[in-house]
Amino acid sequence: MVRIVLSRLQLLPLLFAISILNPFTYYILNVSRTYFWVAPLTVFIWFAFKWEDLSGEPTPARPEPWEILLGVALVAGTIGRGILQDPSARIFGFFDMLTIFVALVIILFGLRSLRVFWVPAAFLGIMGVGYTLERAVVDSLGYAEILSGLVAYLVRLLGGTATSNGPMIVLPDHGPSLLMVDYGCTGIKGILAFAFISFIPIIESARTLAGKVLWLSISLSGFILASIFRLVAVVFAVMAWGQVAVDYHTTIGFGFFMAWLVTITYLGTSPPSRPSGL
Repeated sequence: MVRIVLSRLQLLPLLFAISILNPFTYYILNVSRTYFWVAPLTVFIWFAFKWEDLSGEPTPARPEPWEILLGVALVAGTIGRGILQDPSARIFGFFDMLTIFVALVIILFGLRSLRVFWVPAAFLGIMGVGYTLERAVVDSLGYAEILSGLVAYLVRLLGGTATSNGPMIVLPDHGPSLLMVDYGCTGIKGILAFAFISFIPIIESARTLAGKVLWLSISLSGFILASIFRLVAVVFAVMAWGQVAVDYHTTIGFGFFMAWLVTITYLGTSPPSRPSGL
């Protein structure tokens, strides 16, 4: 009989993924349906690129009993807060994921080891801020109105028929005839999530500092453009297939993000072909 023994380092991403990708978190705590898979994926990608460095370091000392209790208390508090919330307003978001990740690090490695895992922790924190940033950008800068106007213009430029009215995209000859660009449709969280995922392999690549900055900028710019053109694609899909396209508009959008993620990860991490290292 083969006995599988997992190290504490292997357990960390595995337990984090299980803590999110399970029926209780999904159905009871109401994890974010759109991005619940992004956090485990990002953590696994970071571990994949940092595995040799992490496994090559001296094994951290076992956590103290009080540290284990602190981690357990953080997990219990996060779950308890979610259960006590009104079910209609309950959401297990990125700050909850951040708390669970920090708690697992403390339970497995102790409080001092948090500095080693600051990158995935920072990602979860940034994504948590993304929800607030999304609303601030839309409410204060009128980003939804700007985006709907730009998308309608691009649709007309490409031969379609669309106008904009505030945050609404109007399709006079098709049904549904009105498409609302709300907070989630702006793509701000998607840009942050996928850009951060692409940043990890670029930062860990053999490129020079100038090369990394250049490719990080290209990556972010590409995701902004992908966010715009995914809405253009959604509008044309609605023109062609009606309500079915509305039901699957999130999947259409992810297709653009994923396509650019694969492209920029390949290009941004390929061995430099010039002496400059760019």
